[in-house]
This record gives sequence, structure tokens and C-alpha cells, in this order.
Amino acid sequence: MSSRPFISLTKNHQRLLRARFPELLALIVDGYAKGFHRLAVSVFDHWLSVVSG
Repeated sequence: MSSRPFISLTKNHQRLLRARFPELLALIVDGYAKGFHRLAVSVFDHWLSVVSG
């Protein structure tokens, strides 16, 4: 298995995604698109304390 976190899609799969989600390019380029909302999630693996800080 490859250690790359991303995979390359075939041109056909890319066309299918663009057809199904035409606003994705605007979302990526502009940071917003009609019908989409932004959400950020932060995950911590432990609580910080005075000792660990």
C-alpha cells in the first residue's frame, strides 16, 4: 500500500465528480459556494494541565 495520503482519480472519475458537484471548484478556489457552510473541528488527544504545559 502506498504511503501517499491522496490518490489520483482517473479523468473519467474527475468528470463524474465535476458533473455531480459543479460547485466544488468555486468552493476550493473562493472558499465558499452556494449551499455550503464552513465548519472547523479540533481534536485533542489529551487534556493540557499546568504540568504538561
